[in-house]
Amino acid sequence: MNYIFEYFNQYLDESKMDEKTVLNEERLEKYKNLLRHYESDIQEWLVGIYDDYDKQLNRSIISYLKKDDLFYLYNTDQEFRRVSYDCYAHLIKKNHFLKEQTEMLFLFIKDHHRIQSNPKMDFENVYISEEVDDWIKKTWDKYQVNLLTFASNYLSRFFENEET
Repeated sequence: MNYIFEYFNQYLDESKMDEKTVLNEERLEKYKNLLRHYESDIQEWLVGIYDDYDKQLNRSIISYLKKDDLFYLYNTDQEFRRVSYDCYAHLIKKNHFLKEQTEMLFLFIKDHHRIQSNPKMDFENVYISEEVDDWIKKTWDKYQVNLLTFASNYLSRFFENEET
């Protein structure tokens, strides 16, 4: 017993442990701030994974979603669920902690779509013609699909990749 107490009393520096805790809290708060647009339960889920496994899982998920040409046209739970299952199958190989996390993955993907498709800036800054603008707005109102975001994302694939 004395050896244990001696170790804790002489070799462990409490100020360094406190400093690590403060630095970790700052790191987690900075990451949570990055996720501020997402729903609070999704933020907590991602911050918990970052704290436990030091992985910013949102980056891996978003990277996977960027490969899906039609992602910004999705508007049903069935479509989001399908892409979440595909994403899960892709990510589980490197991220074993995702086991039993398919529902949170689905919620993140759906929320990410909501955030990325937010039309506030697009609809104000772009004018094509009255008919087309009306069609774009009606599509948003009915399906929550931002055609401008889809078109921009789709066109950037050709701009960034000279082979296509």
